[in-house]
Amino acid sequence: MKRLVLAASCLAFALPTAAAEPIVKRNTVHYEVDGATAQAIRAELSRLGPIGRIEKRRFDAHTLWNVKWTYRFRNVGQDCAIARVTVSVDITMTVPRLKPNRSRPDDVTRAFEEFAKALLAHEEGHAENGIEAARRIEAAIRDMQPKPTCDALRRAANELGDGLIKEANRKDLDYDASTQHGRSQGARFP
Repeated sequence: MKRLVLAASCLAFALPTAAAEPIVKRNTVHYEVDGATAQAIRAELSRLGPIGRIEKRRFDAHTLWNVKWTYRFRNVGQDCAIARVTVSVDITMTVPRLKPNRSRPDDVTRAFEEFAKALLAHEEGHAENGIEAARRIEAAIRDMQPKPTCDALRRAANELGDGLIKEANRKDLDYDASTQHGRSQGARFP
């Protein structure tokens, strides 16, 4: 999971602070798998699945979220304060899709559909973690106390955001460990 930090320069006028939710942009990428048997489909999943960013190995699915934040400053007496913060999170899920195959038994197709449903639910957990990180960053930066300079406030805001991203990355790792990458949630095939 990566983040991009964008900072604004000092502004001499006050802007209203909004308590808006982060902007969420979602994208789902499908990779197609085929096979007439569960074992053939499993081989395709293992061969074509996305490579995890941290573990550098293939998984059946992968979610990448990217939190970005921007802010504007205002003068408060001799200090610099956050006037407005905007946070967005881009979420990209890569998940398998089963190609139609007339020689595949219906029970294999149904088993894959159940697996895909559980896998998507697991990946939604990762997406929600990214959204929650964005919410936390927005609230934390918005509620920051003024600093003597805008540069000091910029550094503090970015450090705070970076720290919350690191926490969220650890949360994603813990989530995968506790669910065995979704297996305990039914995301196993065959």
